[in-house]
Amino acid sequence: MATGNQLEAMIASVQTLKRLRDSGVGNADILNRLKSVMDKIQEHNRLEGHTDSVTSVSVSPKDPLIVSGSKDKTVRLWKIDGTPVKTPAPMKHDAAVYSVNFSPDGQYIVSADDKKVKLWKKDGTLLDSITENKNIYFVNFSPDNQIIYTMEDGTIKLCKYNSSIIIKKPYIAIPGNGRDKVWSAEFSHNNSGENIVTASDDGNIRIFTKNGINIATLSGHIAAVSYASFGLNNDTIISSSYDNTVRMWQRENDGKTWLNIKNIAANNPYKVKFSPDYKTIAATNIDGNIQTWKDNQLTQQYFIGKHKDKITDLSFSNDSKWIVTASRDQTLKIWSLDSQSENRTQTNTASLLKKGCNWLSDYLNNNDQARKKYFDVRHNICENAKK
Repeated sequence: MATGNQLEAMIASVQTLKRLRDSGVGNADILNRLKSVMDKIQEHNRLEGHTDSVTSVSVSPKDPLIVSGSKDKTVRLWKIDGTPVKTPAPMKHDAAVYSVNFSPDGQYIVSADDKKVKLWKKDGTLLDSITENKNIYFVNFSPDNQIIYTMEDGTIKLCKYNSSIIIKKPYIAIPGNGRDKVWSAEFSHNNSGENIVTASDDGNIRIFTKNGINIATLSGHIAAVSYASFGLNNDTIISSSYDNTVRMWQRENDGKTWLNIKNIAANNPYKVKFSPDYKTIAATNIDGNIQTWKDNQLTQQYFIGKHKDKITDLSFSNDSKWIVTASRDQTLKIWSLDSQSENRTQTNTASLLKKGCNWLSDYLNNNDQARKKYFDVRHNICENAKK
């Protein structure tokens, strides 16, 4: 499990179960060990198709869709079962794509490369774009039909959009952090997204109004802050930093003061996010591990799996039951957050074989590489297991 090959472990288990079935051997000790391995597997699918590092991922809040961006200069759409979505034309940029996000209503996608922001329909139709003369690091939507993006000179820009274009001007330019890079900008969770929290290269977290007024600066990290976002009721903020910590901040009763209430050691975390139900927190690590907490106070830590290289981004499903991670290893992985150990599958060859094949179904049927590589597993093992 520590190698980042959970699906391969499930396939190996299925192959072993097939041999046991064919031989008529039902060794209880072997079956229990196989069940123990299978119960620990949380990688449910793997999306392969990008030809360079996958830098960003976003799950639609409304539809069974995933969008990803990559250094291969493309944006790709996927169904939740891993099937690539055919778009009217390839979703391309002129440079590496560093940020993608779905709009809150799920109807639009925004993406950014070094100097360009693009607005797309959810089916991949390009609507409009903005070109800047400085690098862009992050792009997202507000709850009230605005696009926000951050730039290398510390500027944060807001512009409106409608069903066909980005309204380029007038826009609000917030001189957020002098000349320091801004790595992320997230809105508060209410209908208008009245506040913005930013993560800066200078180690500070800043909170602005949408009009650009700085209402709080949170200091404590001793290296660049890579990500920050609001928690439940906007009274907490979670942040990740290259100082090897994930930190939680809480707003005091005066509504203005924020205190650093918890610091957790992490290996160079790049992104940290709350699940939509605010019951889970997940962080990406440079070593490829997904660091996860089963509560919103960073107390019940566990690991669900890893990639073979740095994880660059993560996104929760709208029901908070699964998570998608993007990695420098050129893949996206879909992880179940439900524990399989609670599954009451009987410990016999037939039931375990059926369980393994059901788990692998999306991967074996919708991933081109897996469909070819594991043809025998799909046709000669799992097809028979369904009978």
